[in-house]
Amino acid sequence: MLETIKIDGDLQDVLNDIYKDITSKKLKGLDNPNQSVTDEVVQQQTGVEYLRENLHRPVQHDRGVLAGDLSVYNIAQTTWTSDDPTTYDPHNASYTRRLVKQVVKIAGRGTIVPTAQHLLKAPRCVMGWHTNITGPGKRVYMVHADESNKSYFKYFCSKTQEPVKCDDKKGWQVRMFDINEEDPLWHCVYSECNRISLGFRIIYNL
Repeated sequence: MLETIKIDGDLQDVLNDIYKDITSKKLKGLDNPNQSVTDEVVQQQTGVEYLRENLHRPVQHDRGVLAGDLSVYNIAQTTWTSDDPTTYDPHNASYTRRLVKQVVKIAGRGTIVPTAQHLLKAPRCVMGWHTNITGPGKRVYMVHADESNKSYFKYFCSKTQEPVKCDDKKGWQVRMFDINEEDPLWHCVYSECNRISLGFRIIYNL
């Protein structure tokens, strides 16, 4: 099940520093709407019809269909353990060390893997329904939106058998959920504004 995490002062500080760094780099796609992403494409990739047709095929939908431009922000290109993250030398190491401490506070100690979702999604960018089922573990996503109610994270609730839409508010928000074979969490993302997503996978049984 999805859990929304309260952002404390230390986490807010590092996220604000990362936001300043990202926006200073003038990354591709910033403020540049994707004209090719039509309403029809958005409905196909985030609508309930497509989801219900594929609920019985989670492995085939490990990764979502991406429509629209995005840029990758390399906070780290490695895997590290929460016991001693300073022994690694990823890109933007100071941000990495600070973020790892915050992820540990949120999700507990384990092996922390930055996901492919350290991304800047430009306006009108969609990531279709998917499960990430081949990468089980707990997921933490730190998301920044430039505007309120212009982007969202949507997931399928297995208890109610209905999709749940979580609108992003302006600024940062943190969400955590589990990926497992018994109850794969189908989810998708859409944005009408600039949306930054910093993702982490936490593995406890290594």
